Amino acid sequence: MYKCLKDDFDKLERKLKRVIKKLEKYNLKYTFEVLGETVEPVNVINIGVPGNPEVIDTLYLDVISYNFTMEEIKLGNYRTIAIIKHNEIKNSDENLIYLIDPEITIDKKYRNIKSKCNHCNINRKRNTTVLLQDLNTSKEIIQVGLTCLKEYTGISDIDIIKSYMDLQDIFLDEVYIDHKNYGSYPSYVETIAYLAYSIKMIETEGYQKEVTKEEAWEKAYKHETDKINKKYLKKAEDVLAFFDNREFKDNFLENIKALLSNKYNKMSGLIAYAYLAYQKQLEYEINQEKANEINKVSDYVGNIGERIDIEVYLVKRFAFEGYYGMQQLYIFRDKDNNLYKWNTSKYIVDSKGESIEMNENKIFMKGTVKAHEEYKGAKQTVLTRCKVLKIEQ
Repeated sequence: MYKCLKDDFDKLERKLKRVIKKLEKYNLKYTFEVLGETVEPVNVINIGVPGNPEVIDTLYLDVISYNFTMEEIKLGNYRTIAIIKHNEIKNSDENLIYLIDPEITIDKKYRNIKSKCNHCNINRKRNTTVLLQDLNTSKEIIQVGLTCLKEYTGISDIDIIKSYMDLQDIFLDEVYIDHKNYGSYPSYVETIAYLAYSIKMIETEGYQKEVTKEEAWEKAYKHETDKINKKYLKKAEDVLAFFDNREFKDNFLENIKALLSNKYNKMSGLIAYAYLAYQKQLEYEINQEKANEINKVSDYVGNIGERIDIEVYLVKRFAFEGYYGMQQLYIFRDKDNNLYKWNTSKYIVDSKGESIEMNENKIFMKGTVKAHEEYKGAKQTVLTRCKVLKIEQ
């Protein structure tokens, strides 16, 4: 399995297509398969000292994993097992070796071997030589210059070998980026760190949409997870568990849940707001649970057609466009937690012409019992032809 940064994958595919075109020309079999996309820690390195790169940072980036295999390259009675690049590392005699068959182990001497060709025996400065292995029982390994391949093996075309050499540059078990390209890739941070810093900012500074989103992400980006107070990390864990264990009908909450399910995330206003969404949803669920408990004790009042006097509090109001214009649906509750429903075109206001407050103003009214209904397990007395007698402030 090999890896490539997602932002570099188009370039990799273009290289692969060129190689595949040549493989098909020579009827060589190959496989290419994208295995998946993940967010992984990627080292930022400074190649200041050859052979000893310095890791100066770690970023979380999109990484694509893939497989690419190709049929063994045979040139006459030889198979190509490796390509040696000479003079690639400045101020060093060390060579770069590209194994065509990763299962083969070659002698360490090739790491520093001169660019001599065993065919012409001319020791001159070459940039590339190829290691060939005899297919006979001897399994002898020889080093040949590119210009001698035709004469030595009878094969004139070396473009496949050159293409394979290009591929080796992108066959990486681990990916990294040069420090010169530090800001070239869209980076991620750990979700729990981003969330924890958002919670800290909300509790200490208050929620500010853009400020919270950006500054919390920057703190997480600077790998300060170990510096944040553990109480904020614990609260972040609670938020993550809350969203993970619930299904929401609300699309906004489902979007937050989807982002929080990822271990890493880019800058997001939804994550910055997740703590407030969690608090509001938790409060709603607690209130809903209390309401459900109260609803269980609600009972029917009066008989159908009976005119009754009641003292109630407004608990819900809904406005909607009906056949006869704008309608109001009122839900009331009395001191015994019995529920009443009244559908009317009238809008209830107090003596000052102001809207009445939920659960605060006591309303004295008279109405006719139209029906007894049950809604979500709660018994409701449906009223009609109601008259508001008095409203206590």
